[in-house]
Amino acid sequence: MSPNEKPTDERFVEASPKPSDSRSGRERVASQRKTVLKAHSLIDKVYSWDNLWTAWRKVRANKGVHGLDRVTIRAYEQDVETHLRELQRKLMEDRYEPLPVRRAYIPKASNPKQMRPLGIPTVNAYCTSYNEL
Repeated sequence: MSPNEKPTDERFVEASPKPSDSRSGRERVASQRKTVLKAHSLIDKVYSWDNLWTAWRKVRANKGVHGLDRVTIRAYEQDVETHLRELQRKLMEDRYEPLPVRRAYIPKASNPKQMRPLGIPTVNAYCTSYNEL
């Protein structure tokens, strides 16, 4: 066989794109995939009771201060089960709206005369964010 001749075996036939196929390469490859990629929601993991309780333990261990709603960790702890059940219900119903964070200024480590802003969320917001970690 000369170098200019092409093999006639079907295994070596070059695949040429069809002229009527106007899709991009990614679209063609995606349509040829046999597995379909799915996006799964993780919200059911966030509002599970075990995860909320674990997040609450992390929040309590952190010993932070109150947020904009002025509910301290100690006050939250007085009726923690009710608070967590209410948070769980709001998360399940997709009605949870976190409050804005409270702004506080603390001295910089490099220069104590300068202050840096610090955002302090509410205990409920702490519980949902610790849950995501």
